[in-house]
Amino acid sequence: MTEAWLKPSRNIWGRKSKPVRKVSLRVGRLFADDDRDGVANVFDCRPKNPRHQDFGKWKGRSAKPGQGIRGPEEITAARRFGGANIKRLKQIGSGRDRVVYQLDKNKVLKIAKTPGGLTQNIPEQDLGGYLGHLEHFESGKDYVVMEKAEPRGKATKKFIRGLKKAQYDTSAGTFRSGISEKARDYLEKKGYGDLMDYEINKDILHKTSWGEKEGEPVLTDAGALLRSQDLKNFRIKHLRESAAKGDQAARHDLQEWREIQAERRRFGRKGEKIETPREEKVEVADEPRSEKEERVE
Repeated sequence: MTEAWLKPSRNIWGRKSKPVRKVSLRVGRLFADDDRDGVANVFDCRPKNPRHQDFGKWKGRSAKPGQGIRGPEEITAARRFGGANIKRLKQIGSGRDRVVYQLDKNKVLKIAKTPGGLTQNIPEQDLGGYLGHLEHFESGKDYVVMEKAEPRGKATKKFIRGLKKAQYDTSAGTFRSGISEKARDYLEKKGYGDLMDYEINKDILHKTSWGEKEGEPVLTDAGALLRSQDLKNFRIKHLRESAAKGDQAARHDLQEWREIQAERRRFGRKGEKIETPREEKVEVADEPRSEKEERVE
């Protein structure tokens, strides 16, 4: 006959519950840092998630000049977010000079692929400030965090078709190589006259340069606000040729790009998953039986 203390007991709902013989304990890991995010397990709400702190809002302390990092503008995306973490993000766009990742449902991360991408990151702040198209959250040495636009809807597609039609309408004669006067008039008519304050280029005609917010077209690519010649001047080939001729500005830009690449390599593995020790199974000794349990009829 089975001893009473081995028989499964009943809980308050009348269901049978099996006697627990083993419990899982992690020994010596309370003050360890399994995800290597700088927060001990005992104080970390997600001790196995290395991305939790990395992709949060910048919380670094401002430092005095020459005494440390004063803000995110002094570091690359690899150092700020972790190179391995960035690789796990969903890529939603890529061009000649920049690549775009979805940071979360409301934000995107734009990272420069070339020195030209660094130049295109600069006017991104105007999209959220002066132009008021999309909110700007943060800028770094080689990246920018912006508000994520909604997919292009009917209104935006119709707007782009009208813009292209105005650009290539030659009924009034030929036009200069940039944006035609008719296209500029079209933008003014549609309420985008503030764009005329910039030396816009033909990238503004591409559908990939536009998104949608609250049903209205918004510009998502600040590279369209720059002159075409400015974009060409910051290509690697042009910078090398200019530096070879003694152009100090080109040499400075190339040196800055080399430093960014070196920092990317240094922090390329930041955020990699690490193997954590397996949970140890600790035997729990059986409790002494009472006199009633020892009496077996």
